[in-house]
Amino acid sequence: MSRDTPVFTSHAEFYKATYGSFMRDFAPLGRSGAAMILAEQTAGDFSDLPTEDIVLVRPLTSSPGLIDCGAGRRHQTTTAGAVSIVPPRFTTTVVMDTPHGLDLLAIPYRRLLDLTGPDILPEDGNFGALHAGFNLDRTVTAGFETLWRQGRSGSPDPLLVDAALLTIFSRFVAMSRSKPVAVPQGGLAAWQVRRATAYMMDNLDSEIGLAELSALVGLSPTHFCTAFRRSTGLPPHAWLTEARMERAKALLADPRLSLTEIAQTVGYGGQSAFGAAFRRATGTTPRAWRRQTPAARLP
Repeated sequence: MSRDTPVFTSHAEFYKATYGSFMRDFAPLGRSGAAMILAEQTAGDFSDLPTEDIVLVRPLTSSPGLIDCGAGRRHQTTTAGAVSIVPPRFTTTVVMDTPHGLDLLAIPYRRLLDLTGPDILPEDGNFGALHAGFNLDRTVTAGFETLWRQGRSGSPDPLLVDAALLTIFSRFVAMSRSKPVAVPQGGLAAWQVRRATAYMMDNLDSEIGLAELSALVGLSPTHFCTAFRRSTGLPPHAWLTEARMERAKALLADPRLSLTEIAQTVGYGGQSAFGAAFRRATGTTPRAWRRQTPAARLP
């Protein structure tokens, strides 16, 4: 697999400049630097120039073409819903015979290496035989849908984005290795749980990522995410969301606070993102919850 010098700083920048007229949706994923793209492309040459991103391409239709995503050129038919992996710094060949739809996830690979910690992902982004075809996996599909929801929300949750990226690439690591990766079996020590949860409670109004939480307790993000769930019963992003919702419920009881103020206090950029998260957690809107709360009717 030959590598080339990147011309564009990101795959999203390249795609917008080269194939922008085919793009139907674009969803940046916050400080992760990752982005989601939805496109409807015609037949023809849609080869990509190299960037520092690793790119996951998911065809939405089955279409024949000449394709090289890192394992050599060959004629093949894409599998709808299955994912092809394009390594960083690689110039692809994609010449499609028919119109086709796709979505893709592009992530700065250095950011991904920093997120997972040492010795988890291949340093050069080479996942071996996985570059040769399209990989159908329910976990990866679920991760794509989570990331689309986060990107389209306009206020992606860094913890949830990080967790989805870890889940997707953990699956690819497992698929690419003949021996399973050893997963730490224990949970967190009591002091680690206290430190991590206290930090989240003290920073409900801020963006919090896996890297900073794991650093607080001296673990890699991958180990921390697994151990935190074993210790608390929830992944970090779910624990944080639950804490934010409980704080929001208490604040809604104070009629002096506007919904915008409450949203910002619990870490949401505006009422829309806060309202969607609150409805998912409680089944009702913040305004309806306030009307049903006795304290909210006090003068």
